[in-house]
Amino acid sequence: MVSTDGRHDTGFNLQHSERVIRSLSSIALVGHGIILIAAFSLKILPLFYFNIVSCLIFVLARIMSVRGRFVFAFYIGLIEVSAHAWFATAVLGYSSGFHIYALALVPMAMTFDRYSIRIRTFIAGLCIVNYVVLAYAGHSVFQKIDGVSIQLFRYGNLLAGAVVLGALSYYFARAVQDAQNDLIGQNIVLESISRTDELTQLPNRRYVLERLAQEVCRMKRTPAEMCICIADIDHFKNINDSFGHDVGDEVLQEVASTVSGILRKQDVVARWGGEEFLVMLPETSLSGGAVAMEKVRAAVESLRLRKYGDRVFVTITIGVAVTDGKVPIESSIVQADAALYRGKDSGRNQVVYQ
Repeated sequence: MVSTDGRHDTGFNLQHSERVIRSLSSIALVGHGIILIAAFSLKILPLFYFNIVSCLIFVLARIMSVRGRFVFAFYIGLIEVSAHAWFATAVLGYSSGFHIYALALVPMAMTFDRYSIRIRTFIAGLCIVNYVVLAYAGHSVFQKIDGVSIQLFRYGNLLAGAVVLGALSYYFARAVQDAQNDLIGQNIVLESISRTDELTQLPNRRYVLERLAQEVCRMKRTPAEMCICIADIDHFKNINDSFGHDVGDEVLQEVASTVSGILRKQDVVARWGGEEFLVMLPETSLSGGAVAMEKVRAAVESLRLRKYGDRVFVTITIGVAVTDGKVPIESSIVQADAALYRGKDSGRNQVVYQ
């Protein structure tokens, strides 16, 4: 989505702008409604009529915000609040406290995240200049008025101004929190993507190497054995050449699902590269690993891709090695790989161990 100032919006920006504009429109409608009643009761007709127009303007701002016209709603609100502060100060004097709304425009401009920080700072600077000039006019140009009604307006406006500033502070803090949560969520997703094979949804080489290193550290504290197995789909190139890469991808996914379904929860199967998978079997002896991998081999051999009937037969060859953590993990991987190639040379579709 592109905003009216030409920048691309994120979901976060849209949500924050929507919150601020809609909330301030509602607060302004309530505030102007109260002023409308007060002005009518005190027979201050110029302020009464002005507030009728103000209420209509903020109804329009609310409608525009619902329709996604947040920039338009922002500007008409900005202009109305400034005009109202000037008009009410001219009619009732600076002591009436209506100037506080012009000051509230500063944080409103700074939190309007549809614009860059430079544009927001510029608009906020104009609001500051506007407030200073209004304050000067209120003290030096406009008539000084006092009385009970002015006192009521003063404290009422100070209260309303505090509510507006509180609302802006709340939404700014909430926006910061949302941004932090969004960043944390994105980092979690990116971390997961960086450790997951896109096609098979198995852990990738990076992840399994980290797990292997962790398991070796654990074995140094608590002596145990661990099997490392490398499985390779037999004649995978022929499958791709005969049936196409789509079928090859489906074979990889089916094999990944089959192997994962047989292993224990503490075991790890990862895509090692191409048509190879690395399986980590913690606390497993060489004979136990060979038995587990034989179950895997038999399950893969029975696979038939349903949409292709019996045309695609899949088998795998598996090399198994064992380690007690006293030698580098790379050496154990090399041993498993060597066992795998012995199985390939001696006919495939079998489990070979060191």
